[in-house]
Amino acid sequence: MIDNRDFRYKLEQPVIKRMCQRHTGIGADGLIEIKNHSQALFRMVYYNADGFEGTMCGNGGRCVAAYAFNQGWLLIYYHFLLKTASIRPK
Repeated sequence: MIDNRDFRYKLEQPVIKRMCQRHTGIGADGLIEIKNHSQALFRMVYYNADGFEGTMCGNGGRCVAAYAFNQGWLLIYYHFLLKTASIRPK
């Protein structure tokens, strides 16, 4: 998971693919990027190990929510965007 709200990293498909490779990278099934969004606290983008954007990673969504909580972003109200859904508290 990379918090890229400050645009520090240029995450393109070949870079993500190299990062996820088993023997030369971190060996991951995918990568999660946290990005800014104009209508939400942040946007979670999930990339498959091939470097292309995927639809969703359930455990990854839980990790992002835990990260946001630990950063103090989720105090009373939260709203963040996934590619397939918008998450709001009930």
